[in-house]
Amino acid sequence: MNKIKKMIATAVISGLTLTGATMLVQAKNSSTNDALSVNKSSITLEKAVSIAQKAVMGTPAKAEFSTDDGTAIWEVEIVDKNQQVYDIEIDAMTGTVLKHVTDEDDDDDDDGKGGGKEEND
Repeated sequence: MNKIKKMIATAVISGLTLTGATMLVQAKNSSTNDALSVNKSSITLEKAVSIAQKAVMGTPAKAEFSTDDGTAIWEVEIVDKNQQVYDIEIDAMTGTVLKHVTDEDDDDDDDGKGGGKEEND
């Protein structure tokens, strides 16, 4: 395990527990490791989760850092009180909510087959 992965794992284990859900930082598979870009991000994991919780009141379940066409983004899943799951995409440099959709299934949305309806903010 390289040094940055150890640091990320240590940070997660050390207490990135928010409202009962442990937040994980993971990079999607690509030709380069997206996790290395997290150090250039203006928005931290904690801030991304806070922004997502302002968009949808609920419990954070998962957070993931990646790049999408060169744009660094945080993808945060929030579960509301009705057990509806929302996927919130946040620009990792500006904190702007880029996408706010309901998650109809737990399919990896990268394949284009995942469900979900876009919500208007």
